Amino acid sequence: QGAERMLTAASTHFTQMMQIPYFAFRGWSQLLDANFNSEFYPSPGPVWEKDLIPFATFLEQIFSTILADLDNIRATPGLFEFLWQIERNAEGNDHWRVDDWQLIELADTREEEPFKRGCQFANATCTMLMARPEIGGCDHAWAGFARLRAGGQIKAHMGMGPRLTVHVGLDVPEEQPIYLYVGNRTLRWETGKSHIIDDTYIHSARHAGFGGRDRYILHTLICHPCENSQRHLYERDGQMPEGIDCTPQLRP
Repeated sequence: QGAERMLTAASTHFTQMMQIPYFAFRGWSQLLDANFNSEFYPSPGPVWEKDLIPFATFLEQIFSTILADLDNIRATPGLFEFLWQIERNAEGNDHWRVDDWQLIELADTREEEPFKRGCQFANATCTMLMARPEIGGCDHAWAGFARLRAGGQIKAHMGMGPRLTVHVGLDVPEEQPIYLYVGNRTLRWETGKSHIIDDTYIHSARHAGFGGRDRYILHTLICHPCENSQRHLYERDGQMPEGIDCTPQLRP
């Protein structure tokens, strides 16, 4: 009953919010349509087509190198946990059980020293990522290994824009019920395959394979294609490809 009351209140609040001019022009019909990227550019939805973002294909192409670096870390008992602990941030309450979601930070271009301790054990991956303009040429990019423990879940939350998230599956027990929920879409990770999501939509994840294997991915945050530092990567003859709308969002 508590959850029902909360959802009802959220729906009522959303309906009232959409009467305000600041939100009304966005065309959101339900709470799952809300996203922070729309503060800057029109959103094509919570999941982007892979052919729009070459970086996603690049990650698939270097999959074996990334996996080899992950395996190098996993080969030493306790090393993954150690690297997770030394770079932990304030996101400690967005998942159930403290160690269900563990991130090894490799790069954070928002900081003076973008390379992190994990790069000592994943040098090939770090070098390739930082050479890409989507990471090295973006002043708010992030990359790291992410482990979701069997039975774990990441609570619903929203990222800040402008940005996109690109994942590539590294070691995914695909036979187990592991789901990523983004806006009104449901995705599943696949080993060696990438996908692009707009994590400024409400999103969550669940590994319902209790007693099964953990899920490992490379998790990256990249600049939005419409940002000034990135547009030249996508433009052809001065035009962005169909599917990427960079029209500035004028606020009432």
